[in-house]
Amino acid sequence: MAPIGDERRVIDYLTLAYSATEQVQNVPEEILVVGDKITVFLHFQAWPKGGGEPREGHIADVYTLHEGKVVQMQAYADPAEARKAIGSPHH
Repeated sequence: MAPIGDERRVIDYLTLAYSATEQVQNVPEEILVVGDKITVFLHFQAWPKGGGEPREGHIADVYTLHEGKVVQMQAYADPAEARKAIGSPHH
């Protein structure tokens, strides 16, 4: 999982992440602030293009702030890894 730092890379990341889906729903379940990091824990559902059963699970995004601006975003497929990365105890 590579860090994302600039606007173009964010757009590319999101385009790739959603390219195989008809619809995506991300529902924040918890927001945790630790130091200069904001972590958003999400429940997601993604419906594939052309129909079929949705994929569902839990993910987390960690945003690093500097002087009030997001300077990095790290996506985690495993929320426990995000908690570990920011030094937060397991939920």
